[in-house]
Amino acid sequence: MKKHKNDQKKMMKIQQEMLSKNGEMMKQSFKPMLFTIIPLFIVFGWMSATLAYQPLLPNQPFTVTATLASTYTGNLSQINLSAAPANLNITTDSAFVPKNKEVRWIVEGNQEGKYTLLIEGQAFKQTKEILITTQKKYDAPTATFKDSPLQKVIVGNKEVQTVFGLSWFWAYLIASLIFSLIIKKVLNVA
Repeated sequence: MKKHKNDQKKMMKIQQEMLSKNGEMMKQSFKPMLFTIIPLFIVFGWMSATLAYQPLLPNQPFTVTATLASTYTGNLSQINLSAAPANLNITTDSAFVPKNKEVRWIVEGNQEGKYTLLIEGQAFKQTKEILITTQKKYDAPTATFKDSPLQKVIVGNKEVQTVFGLSWFWAYLIASLIFSLIIKKVLNVA
């Protein structure tokens, strides 16, 4: 195109040819991209399910926070948290200062196992599963509820912090960028 910049017809012909070649290249690169992106989604899904949070440990207190809709008219002090099996120690977090319509409890379990928390208010009754274990496992710390005055329940699993206080995802992303730049320099790839 540089060579024929004064000849508009020739430049248009070259440009059309380039567009058709680019279309072919995109088609050829799409299939390998599918073969790599699907396993990546599986790996990232597994990593976020197993590496994002620390487990709830026996004899270690954690918080459970319930967020209610702004239209909720009931008394927040009458919202109860109970567990099945009932061998969890549950107390209201009196030091907690709510941002909106929130209630927080401090929960502690002395035995490993799967528990069902029951959050009950004037106009709702919702459950949230938790897992207390010493293994590297946990249930999703957040549960959201549609069409209920109770909008969200957050269990106080602490996020796993890695290098420089970053989450696993950001540590992975930064490390992969650094290593790919180093490999490009070593292999002298543009």
